[in-house]
This record gives sequence, structure tokens and C-alpha cells, in this order.
Amino acid sequence: MAGVVLTDANISKRKYDLAATDQAIRKAYPYAKTIFEELQSCFPHCTWTQGCDYLDPSLQDFPAARAIALESDAVILCVGGKNGWGRHCNTGEGNDSASLDLPGAQEALARVVLNANSRTVVVHTDGRPLTSEWIYEHAAAVLEAYMPGTWGGMAIAEAITGKFSPAGRLPLALPRSAGHGPVFHGEHAGSTGESFAAGALNREGYMFTSNSALRPFGYGLSYTAFSYSGFALSIRPDGFGEASVTVCNVGETDSDEVVQLYGRDVVASVVRPAMELIGVCRVPLAAGQSKTVHFSFHLNQLAFPDEYGLWKLEPGLFRFFVGGHSADIRAEAVYTLENERIIEPSGRDFFAEASVTE
Repeated sequence: MAGVVLTDANISKRKYDLAATDQAIRKAYPYAKTIFEELQSCFPHCTWTQGCDYLDPSLQDFPAARAIALESDAVILCVGGKNGWGRHCNTGEGNDSASLDLPGAQEALARVVLNANSRTVVVHTDGRPLTSEWIYEHAAAVLEAYMPGTWGGMAIAEAITGKFSPAGRLPLALPRSAGHGPVFHGEHAGSTGESFAAGALNREGYMFTSNSALRPFGYGLSYTAFSYSGFALSIRPDGFGEASVTVCNVGETDSDEVVQLYGRDVVASVVRPAMELIGVCRVPLAAGQSKTVHFSFHLNQLAFPDEYGLWKLEPGLFRFFVGGHSADIRAEAVYTLENERIIEPSGRDFFAEASVTE
């Protein structure tokens, strides 16, 4: 049992009545379906068992969970927390936590199930990210569903069964633990994990783990792959810019790619972020299809206030990147601003406009 031993001490009565919670939800939302109910419509012979309580550390359900994992073709392991008010929740009003770990015995359950069946898809629903390095390293796939709402069971089941190809992207960089925060894609030069490669005593940044993000901002997989080509950039003297790139679905499954454009002011009087998101564009692509994405933006998106509070763009080198997420740089281009520009902050642009052509 992967080192898990059951004793009288860890076999306890249920603290929270999940059946009563389920009944209350069904009464309030009779049209809502669980992930299991939706999966049954595609796989009538699939089965379900409870692996553990979502908060209690009891291991009493582990033998049943391991047994069903051993005999299954594949496993959908649903983990996470409960958001709300009161001690039966682990996040929400009055429920601050010093940890980002899975509550209760869920991390131990994941190790038991994944060791029993490597064909395990982990579905995580919670108001905060999944920070388990071990799960990300060993699961066949991880689906971050956060708080999916009343139609979440259907959406999750359809993504798992391939009814559609997922195209969601992380709205944050995933930390490896609460102690790794803050983690964000636009960290200032010299403050990221990459800075330790320049000769620090401990190049990993921490004693027993890396200080890099578990998964970068904007990250997300689908059932296909995409290629990028022909990245072009032009910026007029008045600061208006155009960027374009051709994206091709090189796989055999129809899906969407989320093209992301980033920019960076390389050298300035105030240390600037390593990269700033300028714009995104979600592009539906059939298998083998190519489309060109066009971004229209203004250079003043990269403006900043100096030590006197004056917003400006300083002369120098600007770099622009395009790719599928903040660590997936497929192409880049540079632009040199010759003269300083004072910017009226109320007139700044904040996001690029995007369009798509065949």
C-alpha cells in the first residue's frame, strides 16, 4: 500500500456528511451533474469510490481506492478543497490558510492511486492552485478546473473524454509551495530563478527544491500541437505598433491555440519587468489548418513612472516575444526607440487588439 498502514487511530467516523451536501446541491441545482454522472454517459460501466474525506486525515478508504485503481483501465482522481464559510471549508471567508497543500489525506491518496495505476488523470477543483510537485511529475495528466460551477461536471467530463480539446491557460504562475510566493511571469531582472545560474552558491535558489514556477503563466496543453512562423513587427514613429504571426495546427485534432504577445523594456532608469503581457488571441484551428494572428498595440503599454512620478518611455531597446505561454518563446523581434516620450497616463493603452486572417 505504498507505505500507508491502517490502524485503529486513523480509521474514524466521518466528520463531514458528504451525502447530505450532495442532496442539498441536487435540491438547489437539479440540472447539475457530477463528473462521474457525466462520464457514465460515455462509459456506462465505469465505477466510483470515495478515496478519503476532503479535510480529515483519515486513511480508511485507501484500501478500496487502491483496489479499484489496480483493476481499472484508467483512473480519474478528483482532489481539491471546499470554498465557503465555516470550519467545513478550507478556503473562503474567515478561512485563511498558511499552506497551499492539498487538505486532509489527499496527497497521500494521490500517491497510493498513482502508484497503483499510472494511467491516472488528476482533476483539481479549488479556489487556489494545485502545488503538488509529485502529482505533476507522476500523473498522466492534470486538469486544473478551479471552481467550475454548476456545469463543471459536464465540462470536465467532455474535456477528459475528448469531446473537445482543452484550450484553457493558467491565469497565474503555479508556485511549488506557499513559501515560493510570490511567483509571477514579469519578475524584475535579477529576481527570477534564472538569476541563480550566474554563479550563486546554490543555483536552485532553495535548499531542497527549485525556486522556478511549477508551471509558468499562460501555460496549458491540448490534444494537439502548434507551430509558429513568420513573426513580423513594425512600430510607427507615433508609437502605434503591429505584430503578426502565423500559427499552424500540426496535429490530428481540431483545437484552439492561445497566442500570447509579450514585450520588455530592456534597459531603463527604473528596473522593468522581465516581460509584460501585451495581448492574447484565442485561435480555433482545424487539424492541419494555418491562420495569421494580428496584434495592434501602442508602445505606451510599456511606459512607467520615473522617480518623480512622470510617466515616460525612455530611448533604448525594446524586445517583443510571441508564443504559447510566458516560457514558450517561439519568436522574437526588437525595436529601438530613438527619443524619450512623455506619456499622459490617462491616455495609455492597456491591451492589444487582436484579429485573425486565413
